[in-house]
Amino acid sequence: MVAGPRGRFRPFVGTGANILHPRFQVNFTNLSGFTDNTRVRVNLTRGVLFGGATWAPSSRFGLSGEIYSVPADAVTGRLMSSYAILQ
Repeated sequence: MVAGPRGRFRPFVGTGANILHPRFQVNFTNLSGFTDNTRVRVNLTRGVLFGGATWAPSSRFGLSGEIYSVPADAVTGRLMSSYAILQ
């Protein structure tokens, strides 16, 4: 049963971007005394897609599932449940 925003089944979809600029320096000295001062600098921008749905069989309880994808890197999924203590 698909209904409006107050209905029991609420699908959602979305898109976005992740912008990452990690920076670090290794600075590791091995047993022979050599120090590695490698610097890592990366600029990444990745598109993001996600979608899922929430099913609320009652006003207090809900089940949700979501697929989150960064097509250039990975796909993850999650399942969630919720219960409202106060109403």
